[in-house]
Amino acid sequence: MAWPFWREPCGKFRDYGAVAHDGSDCQPYLRDCPLIREHPSWYLRGEHGELTSPFVRDVDDPKKITVWDDLAEIDNSGSSDRKGSGLTGLSLVKHYLHLGFKGFRCDTAYKVPAELWRHLVEAGASVDPEAMFFAETLGGTEEQTLALNGTGLHYFFNSSKWWDFQQPWCLAQHDKLGKIAPSISFPEATILAD
Repeated sequence: MAWPFWREPCGKFRDYGAVAHDGSDCQPYLRDCPLIREHPSWYLRGEHGELTSPFVRDVDDPKKITVWDDLAEIDNSGSSDRKGSGLTGLSLVKHYLHLGFKGFRCDTAYKVPAELWRHLVEAGASVDPEAMFFAETLGGTEEQTLALNGTGLHYFFNSSKWWDFQQPWCLAQHDKLGKIAPSISFPEATILAD
């Protein structure tokens, strides 16, 4: 995992008063990741032994399902080697922080056990006290999201990008999440014109 290329850009970001955040999850789970072959017990499997992909259901219409076919679902509850999987996440956090990254977008944070988040956040702070963890919980239930209380996650992405500025749900969500950590409007991909 030697990515010295990132040290220089991260340093330049700091020179301009900006910081680099890693946009990937703290757990490696791309389907072509070598860890799938090396540690097959870390991943959820279907009834025929095939890798399963993470997905979310639309809260308003549970028949609508978004599946990330390029990813393999980590087995955070039934894996015979949860410790090994967690240690790999920990080494990734430390590795990126040593490269100069300052934070992590934690995709589907509600699918990761709270005790693992606590461990990753504490370990990140031991390497860099300014390290930040941004919990993406879109598609998770309110109960799953609120269960992340006490993990040390610094921010939650909220659903305000879908808010019509009329319905009360967004402000209610903001109030509930605010008891755990501040929230940030979920980012949209933007294409910049020349």
